[in-house]
Order: sequence, then C-alpha cells, then structure tokens
Amino acid sequence: MESTEYAGLRVLIIDDFPNFRTALAKNMHTLGFRHINSVSSGSEALSICRKNHYDIIFSDYNLGNGKNGQQLLEEIRYLKLCKLSDLFVLISADTSRDVVMASYDCEPNDYLTKPITGKTLEQRIRRLLAKRQELSPVYTAIDDANLDKAIRLLEELLNANSRYSVDCQKLLGDLYLQQNKYELAEDLYKTVLSSRELDWAKVGLANVELAYGQYGIAASSLDVIIDDHPSYLKAYDSLSDACVSLGDNDRLQKVLEKAALASPMSIGRQKTLADICLVNGDVASAIKAYKKTIKYGANSHYDNVDNHLNLARAITKIYDEDVDSASGATLDAIHLLNNIDSKYEVSDAQKIQATLLNSQINALNGNKKVSNDLFNQAQKLMSQAEERDVEVEVEHVNALIASGKNSESKDVIDEMLIYYKNNQPALEKIDFLLEEPVSIKGKKTIGTINKKGIDYYKSKDFEKSIEYFHKAQKKYPRYIGLKLNFVQALISSIKDDGYNKDYIEKTRSTFKVIERYVSPKNDKYPRYKQLNSMFHQAAQQAEYQERTRINKEKQHD
Repeated sequence: MESTEYAGLRVLIIDDFPNFRTALAKNMHTLGFRHINSVSSGSEALSICRKNHYDIIFSDYNLGNGKNGQQLLEEIRYLKLCKLSDLFVLISADTSRDVVMASYDCEPNDYLTKPITGKTLEQRIRRLLAKRQELSPVYTAIDDANLDKAIRLLEELLNANSRYSVDCQKLLGDLYLQQNKYELAEDLYKTVLSSRELDWAKVGLANVELAYGQYGIAASSLDVIIDDHPSYLKAYDSLSDACVSLGDNDRLQKVLEKAALASPMSIGRQKTLADICLVNGDVASAIKAYKKTIKYGANSHYDNVDNHLNLARAITKIYDEDVDSASGATLDAIHLLNNIDSKYEVSDAQKIQATLLNSQINALNGNKKVSNDLFNQAQKLMSQAEERDVEVEVEHVNALIASGKNSESKDVIDEMLIYYKNNQPALEKIDFLLEEPVSIKGKKTIGTINKKGIDYYKSKDFEKSIEYFHKAQKKYPRYIGLKLNFVQALISSIKDDGYNKDYIEKTRSTFKVIERYVSPKNDKYPRYKQLNSMFHQAAQQAEYQERTRINKEKQHD
C-alpha cells in the first residue's frame, strides 16, 4: 500500500544482480518511495554516498569482487557518511552461521533473508521508520555530540512508556557510561534485570563494574555470561577490556580465541587476536590470525600495510622457536614483502621495515647476497629518515643478527638502550632483542614466570615447569637463560619419565635456536654445552628403552 509519508525519503539499493535491484526498487516505489538509486558494488556505493545523503540503504551481503555488505556498512560508519537515524538493511541469501554472526556483529538496523516478499518488506519498513521517527530527536542530539540532551530525551521517553522502551534503555545505559554517570547506569541495569534476565543488561552491569575499577569481579561476571550465551559477542569485548585492565595478556588471548571461534569473520577481533598473540610470543597463532585478518579484511578499512608487516614479522620469529619448520613459511613472507608497495601507499618507516624484514628472511634462508643488498637499501633509507622509529630500529637489529653480525647488533642495542632509557614503551619493544629484559614490565613478567617454573622444577613437577618456561621463552625469545631452563626441564622429564618424542624434538629444536646466539665467548656457553651433553645421553637412553619395549611387544604378539 502506497504511503505519501515516504515520498521525501531517499533510498539506495546495492546488489550485484540487476534483476534484484529492479525488483526491490519496484517494491519500494509501490510503497510510496520516489527517490531511489541503485548501484552494483561497494565502491560505487561509497562514491554515491559521498555525494548524497540516504535515509535507507539496502545492501546485499555478497557483492561479488570488492567489498561485501558488512565491510561497506563498517566503512560508511567509519567515514561518517551516514547519520545515526539513517537505516542500513543488510540482505543475504547466505544463512550460514559465520555470515549471520558477522552481519549481526556490525549491527545493521535490520537483516533480511532472500527471497523477500512485498509483505515482509512493507512490515519491516513500517517498523523501522516508526522507531526512527520516535527516536529521531535522540539520534540528532547524539550526532550533534549533545549527550546530556540525548539522555534527557531518553529519560522522557521511558517515563512516557515508549513502545521502544528496551531500545531506549540500551541506549541510555551506554550514554550513562560514556558520561561517567555510573550510579545511574547501575540503577538502570539492575531495574531491567529485576524483571528480565537480558544479556545486554548483564554486560552493561559488568561494564559498570569495569568503570568502578572492579576488574576481577567484572571478569567473573562476564565469564558466566559467555558460558551461558557463547554467541553474545559484546560480552567477549567487555571481558577483553577487563583482561587489558588486569594486565593479563594470556587470558586476553584465550578470550579473543573464543570470540574468533564464535565469529570467525569478525575482522577487528581477528586483528586484535593476532596482535596479542605476537606480544605473547605465540607465533603460530599470530600467523593464523594475521592471515585471517588479511583474508576477511581485504577491501575493508582494516586492510592496511601493517597487517602484512606484522604477518612477515611473525614469520621471522619462527626462527627463534624452530629453525627446521621456518623455511616453508618464509616463501609467503618474501612474496608478500616484495609486492607490498604495489598494493599500498607505504610510509617511509613502513618501507624501511618491509626491506629489513625481507633482508632478515633472506639471510635466515641462506640467500646472503639478496639479504645484503636489501640491508644496504634499508640503511640508505634510514640515513634519510627525519625521525627515529623504535620499531624500525628493532628490525634493524634483527636484520643484523640474522646476517650473523652479532657484534654490530650489540653496539646498536647498547646505543638504543641509552637513547630510550626513559621511554618504557620503547624499552618493552627492545626487551625482545635482549638476553634479559630491561623494562619495568618485562622484568616483572619474566621474574614471575621464571620463579614459578623454577619452583615447579625443584618440586619435580617437570610438566608444569616445562609449561611455564615454554611460555616465558615464547614471550622473550632471545633470553637464553630461559631457553636453557626450558631444555633442562625437558631433559629432566625425559630422564625420569622415559621416552617422549615431543619433548625430544622440542629440545633439539630449542638447542638449534640457542646455537644461533651463544658463542664460545658467551657466559652461557658452558651451561649450554653441559645440557647438550646431558640431553644426548638422556635421549639415547630413552630411545634405546623405547626400541626395547617395542621389540618385546612384537615378540609377545
């Protein structure tokens, strides 16, 4: 049924199938809309949205090559090409869980599944526009950054028993928190929960606890919410905030891993997961997460050169864990780094980092001439840089070490430590180059983990000791003392508990890494030689006992 109230509203339809665009435009015209445009791609949609304002945007999820509907919505909001009162309706024929979760996660105003009947379309449009009309003054106040006015209008709507009271409560709770009105937010969420157990109100109450600095209590509350409702993604985001406030990066990684399982196509969470995995030294998980960030983030505003640099950086770190498994992964990194400036607008610092990373990988793969040429290119670029950049300098040191220039790398590190001595964030980055951390945070972290590992070792709980030392040496891969503690715990376990293929392989691969850094002049060298000898004896004995056991079983059969 045609409605004259819709005649002044502007509509944009985005779909790569002309027949669907035509059919939807016809249905909208029948309902009374007169200003209707349609385009076939995300790039066309962005272009037309920069020139015109649209009250309602319909976008298919799958738009062929280029941006999908989720990425388009995120970019339109990121670029502020729409107002809060504008409606974005995501449409899809794909009802797979991952697509639906990703779609809901970016919070369109509605989600329609193809095929769409005229009756369904009319019902949804009427409902959406009725809500928009009632809440329009609130949206305008928020767009104008007048949050106190928005709060007053929402309180008036709630006092008047608005039919959209739940929407008003959700929005009001968020605004109370933004405006530091924590007691009002707490009262609101408790009032809601007194009548109905709603996830958003539970998470809201946990956010109040976070605002009060009750991080542990908030984390416990959010754990319960996630256990009960593992698909409620906002709970993961708040729990991530709690982990950051608690300084618990290991727990943060686990929370983000669960969130990524719940919604694998959530690009922002994949990127955050990748970043924290790299900080935690979990190189394998970092590589997987960066690859997913790059895959799902292609054509989105998350698509940037830093994701590729961090993926390459993670790949270079494999050499600090397992030399034998590194060569396969490096081919991807070399290809990526060789082509990075053909796809992106690269800053001077990013160009230097890419060249140094490329130099490292080629050096570690034995391509010394290519590595030296790249290193010389990077040094020339560094000499032309106007400002110092600690991340560039870290990769400079890594490239020197990869090329076997350990003495020169030590000189550079010593100069960096003097220059950045009062810069704790910079020192935390330099920690990863050192045999022992120098930052306050690094010293505290390593001291805690190392002590637990030693305590478990002394009590002969080798499995726990191995777990802690393994975690610590992932965080600080150049800390040779930790690696030696790690292999000592592995050797003790092999001697006491017998053959363990995994432990033997881990010990061998760790010794190969240690050999890259410990020369006969190093004060750790005698301990390294002693442990290496102990390992060969323990491994030979364990392997002999295992062969004997297998032969006896065969004879028995």
